[in-house]
Amino acid sequence: MKTDSRISGLTTMAADAVRDEVREHRAISWRGGKSSERTEKLAVEEPLEIRLAGRRFTLTMRTPGP
Repeated sequence: MKTDSRISGLTTMAADAVRDEVREHRAISWRGGKSSERTEKLAVEEPLEIRLAGRRFTLTMRTPGP
């Protein structure tokens, strides 16, 4: 079976992305009419283009990782 070089390249990119799959971001929380700052953990997403017969079929967002 022939392996598409683009697929093996994606595997390398996915491995690099694992290090960055969660980021911390400062956020403001409102509760009882008062605000407070806190740190939120956010999942990092990346676009994934799905092609059929070499043509773009759809684009979706994915969370990188193994």
